[in-house]
Amino acid sequence: EEVLEQLWASARRPLLRIGKAGAAQSHANGLLDLCSSHPAVSVRLTGPSTQASLDGLLEILDVPDESQRLTLLATRKPRKGGVEALFSQVGRSEELCSVEYHEAQATAAALAAENEA
Repeated sequence: EEVLEQLWASARRPLLRIGKAGAAQSHANGLLDLCSSHPAVSVRLTGPSTQASLDGLLEILDVPDESQRLTLLATRKPRKGGVEALFSQVGRSEELCSVEYHEAQATAAALAAENEA
């Protein structure tokens, strides 16, 4: 559970939003691009059928090319309503879900803050 909290903290805010019209190929393409640049990407789904939108996005993302595959790490329901989903590249998911990764990130952040001071 601690790792999950750290994953959400590392994503900070949603980088992609999917509204009431649901997920389209353009959303999947954008998510692929974002996941190539960020370890984990938060997606905010809003509207009356957020679960259907998430299912639609997962269906679009189900591609045979392993280098293009993304994995759904977690979902949560924020206080504002809707659903937030956290995605990463398949190859990165094991690393992101390890305690060691988050400890290394915290150490690097502390060193960076120390060097700025």
